[in-house]
Amino acid sequence: MCWSAQADAVVGGAVAGVGVACLVRARRSGPPQRLLLAALPLVPGVHQLIEALV
Repeated sequence: MCWSAQADAVVGGAVAGVGVACLVRARRSGPPQRLLLAALPLVPGVHQLIEALV
């Protein structure tokens, strides 16, 4: 997002947290094929966290 490192860290942590919650829920309730789809929010979340470090 390039607003500031703090904003990138907050947004990255929130989106990555949603990704982890999706993975946990998909692992408990669905077939294993859904895990890849549930992991998709982790990609932008990790990207934002890396952006905060840079």
